[in-house]
Amino acid sequence: MLAVESLELEILRGRPRKVVRNVSFSVPRGRVTCLVGESGCGKSLTCLAILGLLPEAVRRTGGTITIDGERVNDLSPEHLQALRGGKAAMILQNPMSCFDPICTVKSHFLESLAAHGGNPGRLSPEVMPESDLARARRSLAEVGFDSPDDILDAYPFQLSGGMLQRVMVALALLSEIRLLLADEPTTDLDVVSQARILTLLDETRRRHGMGVLLVTHDIGVVARMADFVVVMHKGEVVEQGEVATLFAAPRHAYTRALLQAHLSLYGLSFGDEAVGTVSPEPCLAAATPGPVPEEVRIR
Repeated sequence: MLAVESLELEILRGRPRKVVRNVSFSVPRGRVTCLVGESGCGKSLTCLAILGLLPEAVRRTGGTITIDGERVNDLSPEHLQALRGGKAAMILQNPMSCFDPICTVKSHFLESLAAHGGNPGRLSPEVMPESDLARARRSLAEVGFDSPDDILDAYPFQLSGGMLQRVMVALALLSEIRLLLADEPTTDLDVVSQARILTLLDETRRRHGMGVLLVTHDIGVVARMADFVVVMHKGEVVEQGEVATLFAAPRHAYTRALLQAHLSLYGLSFGDEAVGTVSPEPCLAAATPGPVPEEVRIR
């Protein structure tokens, strides 16, 4: 679904400097690729570059990006707009900052629908066409809301962070997207809401067969969600591979440091054994939560 090859990004403020260098990875259909690394390593900028949403102070200086066979580099602004929300969508880590506080949730749905196949020109929630209203209700019901109309009539400040994150997923599902980019979607949430969102993302991926690029610095999230892991450090990919293989035998010193930092929270350690002989079980056992309790499952 996604192929990033030799991506190069440069910040233009002051003296231009490279912030992402020679980054390459892929996201297969129906699978989860986790992009992991410390804050400031270039994960979010890479995501923004994929959808052509880089800020003015950052430019792409090299590399190619392909989504479902289309080279993003070659698309006009109009085609990029159609791709965003049509084939691919993105959810961010701070949902409260993504909504206009003086507009209802219904207004946000109407705006998205007008931009992607709805009824353009009718931007008043009071006259929202029934067909668009039905799509919004279905999407909200799919992410676990029992009363979609109550959510549509609410203002963002009336909803919790976890509820708003689910609304963001519902907005992404308005169209039959094939690629979902999730940039640290659980960072600002409590533990129960984190469990709900991760369960929701996994169920949605399975139901729609989407490819998912999940950006995180949380090794526990990686262990629970990832099929494939890409490790970034200081703007470069230092290691990538299947999650079990990478956890069992991390080759790069930075990857080992990430895993050891997580294991130390549980009083565990890789010890002084040769990297190739380290078993994945301790790391996976420490990093992977048990089954989501029934009381926190999405209803």
